[in-house]
Amino acid sequence: MQIQEIPFNKVTALSSRDLAYQEGNKSLEPFISYPFQFDSLDRAIADRKNHTVDRNLLVSELQNQYKSIPHSELVAEHIEMLAENSTFSVITAHQPSLLTGPLYYILKICSAINLAKRASSKSHKIVPVFIIGGEDHDFDEINHTYLFGKKISWDREASGSVGRLDLKGFDEIIEQVGAMLGKGEPADDLREKLAFAQKNAKTYGEFSFLFTHAIFDAYGLVIANFDNKTFKKSFAPIIKKEIFEEFSKPLVVETQALLEEKGFSNQAYARDINFFYLHDGQRLRIEKIEDTYHLVDSETTFTKSELEAIIDEFPERFSPNVVMRPIYQEHIMPNLAYIGGGGELAYWMERKTQFEAFGVFFPMLIRRTSAMWLSQKNQEVLSKLGLHVDDLLKDTDLLLKEYALEQSKFDVDFIEYYSEIEQAHMKIEKITEEIDHTLVARIEAMKTNQINGLEKLRGRLIKKIKQQQEVDLNKIRKVKDYLFPNDGLQERRANFMEFYLDEGPELIDILIENCDPFNKSFRVVKA
Repeated sequence: MQIQEIPFNKVTALSSRDLAYQEGNKSLEPFISYPFQFDSLDRAIADRKNHTVDRNLLVSELQNQYKSIPHSELVAEHIEMLAENSTFSVITAHQPSLLTGPLYYILKICSAINLAKRASSKSHKIVPVFIIGGEDHDFDEINHTYLFGKKISWDREASGSVGRLDLKGFDEIIEQVGAMLGKGEPADDLREKLAFAQKNAKTYGEFSFLFTHAIFDAYGLVIANFDNKTFKKSFAPIIKKEIFEEFSKPLVVETQALLEEKGFSNQAYARDINFFYLHDGQRLRIEKIEDTYHLVDSETTFTKSELEAIIDEFPERFSPNVVMRPIYQEHIMPNLAYIGGGGELAYWMERKTQFEAFGVFFPMLIRRTSAMWLSQKNQEVLSKLGLHVDDLLKDTDLLLKEYALEQSKFDVDFIEYYSEIEQAHMKIEKITEEIDHTLVARIEAMKTNQINGLEKLRGRLIKKIKQQQEVDLNKIRKVKDYLFPNDGLQERRANFMEFYLDEGPELIDILIENCDPFNKSFRVVKA
């Protein structure tokens, strides 16, 4: 196994803000609590101690969530450790994408496990925590994954919280994917994990919890379901403050304006009330109209006292949107750091003053590891073509053109001919100027036509050369599309199961070992 490190600034698919954060751009300092450095964790630990959470409630509820789930001694130990004041969490989170969805779902978790192991010491322990974000209602975002380049979709009618959906039609997905995995021990292992999750789950959120648990149980990952009455009851005072005082919007909007001044666009739209109402299979936005509270797209309204009573009795009906979700999880967990991708950290950077106003600890923001998997087969293809992964960072058309010209025995670089044309026309222009200066403009037009003609000829010659190299160019296209599908990143599309078939369970060991988020480079894992 080899690891190649590529500087992030050479990966064009990453956003400018993502690069700015990883490079420690000073313009972002007002929007974070700690520099993106390993040593910052010591400061975060010291500060976190001043923000207590209800550890007994946390541990009791996590134990309750795992009560009927077979789990490792390490998971049980990690949950129990969270009762101790010297134990903290590092969190990553994701919506329940189909069968984990794109590779970065796995990379986020591996980054959290790597960091927890590295940051734990005799004086403090760090527990890796993954939060299943199943309360969103955008089914189209989570109902598909890509395996071997093929889109696998869960086609059904859906509304409300995706985590609360039943598993109607899900057996067809399991059967389809199971057949695609083929034969061999890694394939059998994946089918076993899928069957375990399917057998023991009644909802999509439970399936996602169990499948992720089956992958990471041995590594002590604690998975938390925050669509939970006990947690939300603890959060009720903040729910009321947000709904009845419309607390967050002005704070977030002010921060967004400051970020815009630095050249960074807004990430999340803050509403007057940043909660939804979950009931009867729907997730409806809450909106205040005069003195009443209205559920958008329904006929339901509440008075303030009615809504306050519902928060007290049925807190599980109130679902935070993207603006309030970070506050919710940090209110419950004794957390030091949030680990996420560039897009996630961008909207966290809009939250610092909001956290301070609510009196909630604002964690250190850590950019997860970005990586791609290069199979042995594709390594051999690149080797035979004389190419390296770095070459594939180029624009596809430019890469194919340069490769074809390098392999051709003909030199169609006409620069020296353009120089000769330029010199010849300068001599002709000088003579013409002395005889009849009115004809000089024609000389310039003749020169332009000649150069344009040569450029068109050169284009046709390059096209012909590329046709002669078509077999090799198709190989390049195939590898490029494997690593950079649709000119994006492999980690944003391909499912981890493709690579699990190559390595088996050792894939997770390899990824955890190499997902050090403080190693600020894009990682190419060569099987």
